[in-house]
Amino acid sequence: MLLNKNKFNIIFYMGLVLKLVPFFLLIVLFFFFSDSIEQYINSETDDSFFFGSKEKFIVSLFWTALIAPIYEEIIFDGAFLKNKTYKWISYLGLFGFTMYFNRSVYSLALLLLFYIFTYLNNARKNNSYTIHMIITNALLFSVIHVNFYDLNVFTPISLASRFGGHLLALWLVVNYKLIYAIFLHIFWNTFLMVIALYFDNPLNSVEETELLYYENEYINVEYNEAPNFQDEKYDFKNDSTWYLKSAKVESLLKIKFINSDSILNLYKANSGRYDFNIRFKEGLNNNQILKFLIQDSLLIEK
Repeated sequence: MLLNKNKFNIIFYMGLVLKLVPFFLLIVLFFFFSDSIEQYINSETDDSFFFGSKEKFIVSLFWTALIAPIYEEIIFDGAFLKNKTYKWISYLGLFGFTMYFNRSVYSLALLLLFYIFTYLNNARKNNSYTIHMIITNALLFSVIHVNFYDLNVFTPISLASRFGGHLLALWLVVNYKLIYAIFLHIFWNTFLMVIALYFDNPLNSVEETELLYYENEYINVEYNEAPNFQDEKYDFKNDSTWYLKSAKVESLLKIKFINSDSILNLYKANSGRYDFNIRFKEGLNNNQILKFLIQDSLLIEK
């Protein structure tokens, strides 16, 4: 049997449940709320598809599927290996990884707890705190990937899935080898990438998109969805014309609206990128820009 004579099998069962249940929950939600699921996946992948060139995008796919799982597993799992070099890479790497990617109070608290349990485990020399190390390490791995500035209904699902997945990875490390955890991580990242590309593959996107118009007595706007792999550019040379390429609505608000935070508290910005050509007929009028964004559903009331 796979689990016979292995250590911490409760971690295996916890990880399996927490990994699979969120996945099947997403499948169920897809059948009932397919539009919301697709919109969520597209919004999550919009920025990752914006690299300026197809070559950079392909490199990013390779990085996400292969390179990231290798260095993440070494950093997070190294503390559980017997090799002292891997241990120190993990101890130092976790601090650097946390400080660089997510310095939230939750991540820092979990990192501190992990260091404490690691110290106690080494001091007792009987591995009595190993399970505490595993749980805090897996929690840190999942929390560090959460954007606490953009929480939504899918955040708990993502959090549980990552927590469960890393519990499985750590169980493999403790009972078998690091390479098995790396293979698991590579498989899962590749699997998710295939699903994301199924919904929105930028390599298959149409370069020419429909030109849309908005006009009233104050402004004239021409805009269209920006093609993928186009550089982001802004031109505000005068108060009569604004020209933007591959611009996100949120970026436009933050650049030109002093009260952008208040607006974004009331409205959700469309996550796509657009080319805008905005001409003011009677001088600069930000209120008319806001009216246009709301009327054309580029800003949607929360």
